[in-house]
Amino acid sequence: MTTFVWKLHREACELLGIVRTQPSLEVCVDGDTVWIRCKDASDDLQRAFMQLPVVHSVATDDGQLIERGMRVPRGYVAGGPWMPIAEWMRVTLPVAGLSGLAPKAIPLEMVRSEEFKASQLLQTDIQAWAKYAASAPRVRLDHLSFAVAEDSTVFVRGKPLPPISGRRLVVQGRVAVEAGWTWRPALAVEVLEATLAIEPGNFAVLVGDGGWTLLSEEVFVQATRSAVRSASEELGYVC
Repeated sequence: MTTFVWKLHREACELLGIVRTQPSLEVCVDGDTVWIRCKDASDDLQRAFMQLPVVHSVATDDGQLIERGMRVPRGYVAGGPWMPIAEWMRVTLPVAGLSGLAPKAIPLEMVRSEEFKASQLLQTDIQAWAKYAASAPRVRLDHLSFAVAEDSTVFVRGKPLPPISGRRLVVQGRVAVEAGWTWRPALAVEVLEATLAIEPGNFAVLVGDGGWTLLSEEVFVQATRSAVRSASEELGYVC
């Protein structure tokens, strides 16, 4: 029997209201962390938790936690005490005349990932990109497109990516992160897209300090020597 475990920051516990009527759920509070567990959670219940800013894990028989997408255990489930979620999260009537307070946003943080995923996007600078494009065979450029930001940052996408210096990024849905990293809380990419309000045709590049850069599909152009030369000259760089 599989034991599913979720945890989230205590400041976001109000969001658990969508699952408080589930009799199979138990809750344990440990400092600023709220733990929730359930044995053999239904598909509907798992989908409900996909909408919440929680870290999804499965507990082994000895209480070790294996986060979703990971293969090796990391940490242990809280020791208790545990209680039914309906008992812990009692419904109270609001006080008339007082304005409600929205739950505080839970900031994203970037953490190391042990899951390997191929990179489809390269973040580099105009100098490195222009030097490569000036001598690269046309057949290599034909498979690439690029976009240039005002600060001379260049995003190159395609396969294979050029062998030049820069940050290699993994694209998941409409979100891109540096290879070897992922975001926490471990939100489903669809939930993260909705949280960041990323519209179709755009995608966000997450950075290490929790910030992100929004890119539009429309700014990418086919990689040709003339296009790269024109972009580099506009930025004041001539290779």
